[in-house]
Amino acid sequence: MPLSKRQFFASLLVLAVCLVVANAFVAFLTRHSLPRRFLSGIANTPGAPIVALGNSLLVVGFDVPEFNSLMDFSGPGRQAINLAMGSTNPVEHLLFLRYAFSHNVRPKLVIYGFLDSQLTDPVVLSNSEIIGNHDVLYYLDPEYARRFYHLSPRDSAEFEVVRRAAMLADRSAVWAKVEIVRRRLAAHGMPPVEENRFGRVKDFSLLEPQQGEYAPRVDAAAGAPLTPAVQEILRQASAARARVVFVEMPMPSRHRRLFYENPSWIRYRAHLRALAAAGGADYINASGWIADDSLFSDHIHLNAAGSVVFTRMLAEAIRREKLMSGAGRSVSTSSMEEAP
Repeated sequence: MPLSKRQFFASLLVLAVCLVVANAFVAFLTRHSLPRRFLSGIANTPGAPIVALGNSLLVVGFDVPEFNSLMDFSGPGRQAINLAMGSTNPVEHLLFLRYAFSHNVRPKLVIYGFLDSQLTDPVVLSNSEIIGNHDVLYYLDPEYARRFYHLSPRDSAEFEVVRRAAMLADRSAVWAKVEIVRRRLAAHGMPPVEENRFGRVKDFSLLEPQQGEYAPRVDAAAGAPLTPAVQEILRQASAARARVVFVEMPMPSRHRRLFYENPSWIRYRAHLRALAAAGGADYINASGWIADDSLFSDHIHLNAAGSVVFTRMLAEAIRREKLMSGAGRSVSTSSMEEAP
């Protein structure tokens, strides 16, 4: 039956009310999401002589209590903090460091752990990819962050709409719960799947590049500059009189054999060293520090025992090379090639 004009506008009003309520409900559910809790933690941690930046490799690989003990850091404002977050890229790392600086975190040293060609890969996103921990791009200095990654014109327009609606910007908070239920149902009656704190172990093999595509990709990157977000990290750290050290994170033997022992990677590593020196930063090649593959929980992440080993070696390298002094002055990194 045809609707009267009154019924039509009444339906629109009901729909609008439902959308407002749904938006408020999602905003309420996500008020303590991981990125928001993370930012709150930064705001409540002034001081900190050392901060660590990066993705999940640093989340599990940098053992803060062990590091503080080894460096004899104790007391308020005298302990290292870990600003790494899983599933993030250099743009988010820049935002976290900038947020820390704005909340009186004044480190002498910034440890930036990275994987493969992350330091030079352009950050190109679509709105469908800004989910999970990437949600921070919607609400932490979004106009500033947009200078450091690329969106298509269509996605740029969509971004401006999405970031103003919690039910869209934080949509992954709902999707994640649905995905957990879906996976549990799909696993019913099936053999157990190996998992760690980040999800299914086999999923992380997908993060590795295809062997045939690796050399051309790295060869192309060997002439590329640092991505703009990484350049800005160096600039802001220098302005804050903090020294930056890039850390090529430990990898299992398979990854090193297939990729890091490749002549293309060796040339690329030399290129990264030159870029780091030009930016006043240091470079530590820690990729081969952990020779025992049993200290990894999957294709790229250290387990708890491996984290302790890596953290001890990193602390020793920082002390040996005196990286806590002379911020902004590049030093020779030849002695940092091997394990301490």
